[in-house]
Amino acid sequence: MDHTFNLSTGLILWLGVAVGIIWIQEKREGIPHIGLTLGYVGYLWQLHWTGGVIQLPESPLPQSEVAIDGFMESLWAIMAFAIGSGIVTLSARQLDQAIFLKSSSEYYRLSKKYAPIILAGGALFAYIISFSPIMQIPSITSIISAGKKLLLVSLYLYGLFGIEEKDIGKICIVLIIIAIIPFITVIQGGFLFFGAFMSSVVLVLLAKRYAPKWHLIAVIPVFLFFGLSLFMSYQEEEQAIRSIVWGGGELEERVAVTGRIFENPEWFDPTKEYQLAHIQGRMSQNLLLGQAISRTTRRGNYGEGETIKEAFLSVIPRAIWPEKPAVAGGHELASKYTGRSFYGNTSVGVGHVMELYVNFGRIGVIFGFLAIGMIVAYVDIKAGRALLEGRWGDLTIWLLVGIPLLLASQPIGNIPNQMVAGFIVGWGVKVSFFDDLNWLQKDNLHEGAGHAFH
Repeated sequence: MDHTFNLSTGLILWLGVAVGIIWIQEKREGIPHIGLTLGYVGYLWQLHWTGGVIQLPESPLPQSEVAIDGFMESLWAIMAFAIGSGIVTLSARQLDQAIFLKSSSEYYRLSKKYAPIILAGGALFAYIISFSPIMQIPSITSIISAGKKLLLVSLYLYGLFGIEEKDIGKICIVLIIIAIIPFITVIQGGFLFFGAFMSSVVLVLLAKRYAPKWHLIAVIPVFLFFGLSLFMSYQEEEQAIRSIVWGGGELEERVAVTGRIFENPEWFDPTKEYQLAHIQGRMSQNLLLGQAISRTTRRGNYGEGETIKEAFLSVIPRAIWPEKPAVAGGHELASKYTGRSFYGNTSVGVGHVMELYVNFGRIGVIFGFLAIGMIVAYVDIKAGRALLEGRWGDLTIWLLVGIPLLLASQPIGNIPNQMVAGFIVGWGVKVSFFDDLNWLQKDNLHEGAGHAFH
């Protein structure tokens, strides 16, 4: 097999399909998307396409047929995702333009004013609760985790209003906060990825609403360069950081060791083999996926839906079923299906492509991503409608339900539980603050508004 020819063709086809997904959404008038589909495609691109590029003959990194096989399998995934999301997008009911009149109502004006504050307050409350004994209650961890994601919704809305109002101050505040979030997660837990993911979600959602688009096209290469440079710098200090953080170091020690990332930055250089090795081993899932394909195909020991069954069982609260089996994490699944061992608390992402393949083979990847594409596009459109109609409560629900879908590197078994928790938190915020605006009437009178709430 000519892997070089297949790889080059696959890279072009992969990118063409991804662009086609976004193009269809942009050209389908009257069907609002908030950006969740774009986010999923972007994350899948990071996990697989970037790992494919570094396998080209021009790369200083030695070619790995196993990694190339992993990339080629992801091509089936993105094509199936495109079909699934396309079906939902093309069959969705077009939005009635009359709803835009709602944006001039008193309800819209006041709820828009307070929405970011309410959501940020909810996130702060969840963060404070996470340090209390209540965390010992079964099933409460998922709820608190979903509550913390209210910060992402708050930042998104605040930044969006800044874009609409051309308020540079608001936009800068959001950008500063999302730049800080990854370092907070490093200081707290020793992991850069979780914070980077949360920040990227906000950036992608805002980019979907930003115009003109050519500004974004011009900025993307700069953003990627600094993002990869941050990743490389973190890799140089990762062991020292985790030694302090996981060893229970004081806050001052954690901040000091994290600050070393900036003292001697490792600028991204695609001609350096060891940097590309970091991408292949830590950012890309092609090598793990290829190893899983080889081992599973050779042995014939497919999971036959074992982990998918766990996904449905995960939605049952442990408060109801105390003996519920724990969902296998990425660490365990990766070891089982690749035969590799991983050190201690090393974070290992299995990914949706790999999990579907080890359960059902290629047919599982195709039908699994067909379903994923339909689900992501459906939630995307629902959130987009809520946004344009000024229904901030519904928007919160759909974003908290949709954000767990974007994490294409996590086991599928973790998703349903997080989606249910997101719905519960979003529904609670909606009912408590956005369905009944009588509590805003006092502020309404102070501003001299004479309109009734609708």
